[in-house]
Amino acid sequence: MARREELGHPLGLVPPLAPPPPAAPGPSDAAPRAFVLEIGCEELPPDDVASALEQLRERVPALLARLRLAHGAAVVEGTPRRLVVMVEGLAGRTTAEELKARALFLFVGLGGGGGGAAAAPQLPAARSLSLAHVLTPP
Repeated sequence: MARREELGHPLGLVPPLAPPPPAAPGPSDAAPRAFVLEIGCEELPPDDVASALEQLRERVPALLARLRLAHGAAVVEGTPRRLVVMVEGLAGRTTAEELKARALFLFVGLGGGGGGAAAAPQLPAARSLSLAHVLTPP
């Protein structure tokens, strides 16, 4: 550094970078959007392409259902070098789920005088509920 200053910065100086502009507001995360998954692969034999397409047709909708993501039609296409899944109207967030659990375990944990009382708040916490939600009758 000192030598460059001594020579008067023969290669020039780089001005400091300007801060990036603020990000433009985008669509809401919850808004449904099109989703495309493209899988590039080596040259697949025709039988393997047919098998892969069938597996994607079965498993992609099942996965989206398991993840509780609402979606429109799922189209699967492919060639020996590319497999493509196109999903219309894929939700940006999972749908709410109502969970009904038996409270027997909670009341067993509250009674008995042993260490169960300390475990009682952990059951609702595992389900993101407060103890008041569980003890309040519907």
